[in-house]
Amino acid sequence: RELMRGYIEQRRQAREYDDYLQRKVEAGRASMRAGRGR
Repeated sequence: RELMRGYIEQRRQAREYDDYLQRKVEAGRASMRAGRGR
C-alpha cells in the first residue's frame, strides 16, 4: 500500500511538470509569433 501511494504521488508530480513545460512552450510560441509580427 505504501509503495502504491508513492507511485501515485510520483505520477501526479510528473503530470504537473508536464503541464508546466506545456505552458512554457505555449508562452514561447506566443512571444515568437508576436516578435515575428513586428
